Amino acid sequence: MCYLAEKKGFLLSRCHTGKINMKILNKRMTLEQFKNYLLELKTKPWQFHPKRICLHHTSSPVESWQGSGSMLHYWNLYRSRGWKAGPHIFIAPNGVWLFTPLNKRGKTSSPALRDCIHIEIVGRYYTKDDIMSEELKLLSQNVIILLKNKYNIFGPNKTVLHADYPGGENCSHFVNPFN
Repeated sequence: MCYLAEKKGFLLSRCHTGKINMKILNKRMTLEQFKNYLLELKTKPWQFHPKRICLHHTSSPVESWQGSGSMLHYWNLYRSRGWKAGPHIFIAPNGVWLFTPLNKRGKTSSPALRDCIHIEIVGRYYTKDDIMSEELKLLSQNVIILLKNKYNIFGPNKTVLHADYPGGENCSHFVNPFN
């Protein structure tokens, strides 16, 4: 028997074994709140230190985004796949959603992307006709710039698309907010 519990801002999944499968933050922030969060975030030497940023898009369209309810949907989806973590951040029309703590590795299907902060941009961007709204594009650009500054992630190939790596077959090259 499994159940959900909330403790210190984390959602916990506990099954009859007592094992925690995945912790998520499920916390929405404005861009200004996210900026302050990054300023206050301290990372210890033994914790995860990202080297790149990897962009993904959700399997659901923007119109179906339900905030906290969508976060729980993705939590259940990832958990059903046996994942112990998910992406770090969802960027949605109503703000920046923290999913996995930034000082822990996120989940990816490609071992080549283990050193990344993983960002899910809400929406499906499978073709060049799937246009990201200007608001979502601007929010995504700002979040990426803040993360690059926080973690000193500069240089070529430091922002990558999941579609370019093994396991990214269901992702797209049209998710890049800088195009």
